[in-house]
Amino acid sequence: MEIFFGIAAVIGVLIAFVLAILWIVLPFAVFGIKNRLDGLSRQLKEMITQLQRMSVFLDPDGRKSQLHAEHVGRQRRQVAEERRRNEIDQEKLKAARKRDQEDRKLANCQASFDCPSCNRSVSIQDLRTGSKHNCPHCNQAFRMS
Repeated sequence: MEIFFGIAAVIGVLIAFVLAILWIVLPFAVFGIKNRLDGLSRQLKEMITQLQRMSVFLDPDGRKSQLHAEHVGRQRRQVAEERRRNEIDQEKLKAARKRDQEDRKLANCQASFDCPSCNRSVSIQDLRTGSKHNCPHCNQAFRMS
């Protein structure tokens, strides 16, 4: 048992020693990386300015960049119009589904009323507007209104 505690103590001391070394060395590593990143940032800025100077030689009057901006604007307008059309189509589809649902409800309803020609009571299941029916008593055709 004493050997186990001895080994655990040695391992604990080694871990503490490694952590202490890392604690001391870490700030120097961070500062070393910081200088490199600052150098890369400066180089990137220089490259951007050089590319801007070169773009003047490639497109001296700015016509190509203007055409590109117009093209991008047209593409964005087309995408916006397509989205609007899709939204309108979705709204139309929702309205059609709602009308179909209401028609199904009316088609499954049953009501009694008097026949327009013989004035006898008639029971009808399909109450949709414009649906044709025949009176079972006088066989006269009529439409729902």
